[in-house]
Amino acid sequence: MSSTDRSSGSGRFWIAAAVWTVLLHYVWEMGQSRFFADMANMPLLRHALVCFVASLADLAIAVAAYAATVVLLRRQWPLRRGWWWPAALWMTISMAFGIAIERWALASGRWTYTASMPTLWGVGLLPLIQWIIVPAATLLVLQIKPSRRGGG
Repeated sequence: MSSTDRSSGSGRFWIAAAVWTVLLHYVWEMGQSRFFADMANMPLLRHALVCFVASLADLAIAVAAYAATVVLLRRQWPLRRGWWWPAALWMTISMAFGIAIERWALASGRWTYTASMPTLWGVGLLPLIQWIIVPAATLLVLQIKPSRRGGG
């Protein structure tokens, strides 16, 4: 992508960011699903659909956290100079949203963990790690220059 394509105002950038966010969260959701009790005996197609819907919810969390970061910092930030600090804030806000959703879902019985889910303060460790690894991976993928992908 050219610097124009990678600017925070570019429609192509935002579409790519949304696609990568959903894709990477989907892969994570599928991978961690065995740690959720209700996923154990679910038919594969339903399992895939549940994980896809979860990845769309993850996109909504990422967008809400991005909006909060923009408001707090009073600037857009992806892929611009000095973007690590805003990215860390975005990931922290995303994780806070994720923790709140996990706590609500567990308390309401929306989902339960299997005995093999590692937890930290009652929240699944895998969903917590998700909000570090997936946003970081998304930002790194978006940083790749076309010349590294074989483009011009």
